[in-house]
Amino acid sequence: MCPSTAPIGPMRFTDAIFKGETVEVDSVGLNILSVKIACSDIGFPIQVYGTVVVRDSIDYKRVYLFRRDSDHCQIINSKKDGLILSGPKRGLVLLDDDYVETDLWVKDNQGHCRQFSKGFLTIPGLACRSFRGECGVVATESLATRLSTVDVRYEVVRYAREATISVEVVQGEFRGIIAAHTSSNKRRIHVLYDDTSKVTGAADGGNNNSHGGRGVIQLMRPALSVSAAEDELRILAKTAGSERYKRLKFPSRVHSGDDGVLTLGDVIMHVKVDWSIMDPLPVDVV
Repeated sequence: MCPSTAPIGPMRFTDAIFKGETVEVDSVGLNILSVKIACSDIGFPIQVYGTVVVRDSIDYKRVYLFRRDSDHCQIINSKKDGLILSGPKRGLVLLDDDYVETDLWVKDNQGHCRQFSKGFLTIPGLACRSFRGECGVVATESLATRLSTVDVRYEVVRYAREATISVEVVQGEFRGIIAAHTSSNKRRIHVLYDDTSKVTGAADGGNNNSHGGRGVIQLMRPALSVSAAEDELRILAKTAGSERYKRLKFPSRVHSGDDGVLTLGDVIMHVKVDWSIMDPLPVDVV
């Protein structure tokens, strides 16, 4: 496998002009829902750092899901705690098998480090799947190594489009949570930003410039695969201490973009969703 990081970014076909009146691309997308330490032979709590990457059918180069150095460990208190994912930054495609690779380490209270999980697991490709009319299927794959078992929970999305989300605070200062879900999976919420737990800024090895306040907010996971059969993508936001989310609805598209405004008290946020097809094969564009 090629060791380099994937150079392909999001929104590849957002502004494309396609030949013909319609675009028929039956891509299958992949959303990584969670990565958890299902079993630890050294117990809990543990301080975890290292990397988790996915290699998808677009180019099989590394797309980071988790990336922390030893100065920015995440504390995992139990098997219920998921790693705080800081990717992917673009939509993922499933055609042939995709792969998730772990290179995780733990650090003890004396500062000594040891390898905790190193290996890869396979997310089976389309040759092994039958959708039976469903647009999305959720499954879990596990990687067992000497000291741990890592569970990767994921969603396979049929008729997938890439939705890339951006948020800018244009008035006031925002502290809170930004999330997303589709109209048919309201309980499958993707957290895009959360500074209420004081971990967002460290989720990318301390190099992530995510911040609240005013201006552009760098989301942890700005890209999702959304089925074209879904009615809409919904963006949710609430301020710290609030129990209620405000919502914006965006209809699923082949490409181009939509935007809207969320008002949360004195805070006004501009939200934009850029749509793009995702296809590992050549697409007929002008």
